[in-house]
Amino acid sequence: MKKLFAIGSLFIFSIYLPAELTSDQIEAIELKVNSMSLSELNERRVNLNQEKSILESNIQSNPSDSTSVTRLKEIVAELSAIKKL
Repeated sequence: MKKLFAIGSLFIFSIYLPAELTSDQIEAIELKVNSMSLSELNERRVNLNQEKSILESNIQSNPSDSTSVTRLKEIVAELSAIKKL
C-alpha cells in the first residue's frame, strides 16, 4: 500500500508541479524563510510537511482542485528554500 501511495504521489508531482510560481512568489518565500530562526524553520518544515500530505490526498481524490494544486506548489517551493539553508 505504501508503494502505491508513493507512486501516486510521484504521479501527482509529475503532472501538477511543473506549473510555475511567479518570481515574486518565489522571492517572497525566500525572504520569509531567510528571516526565520532555526527553531522556526524546523517548526515550519514540520507544519508544511503535514499540510503537504493532506493536500496530496485531496488532489488524489480531486485532481481538478486548482486551489490545492497551487498551495502544494507553494509548499514544495518553501520546503525547497528551507532545505537550501
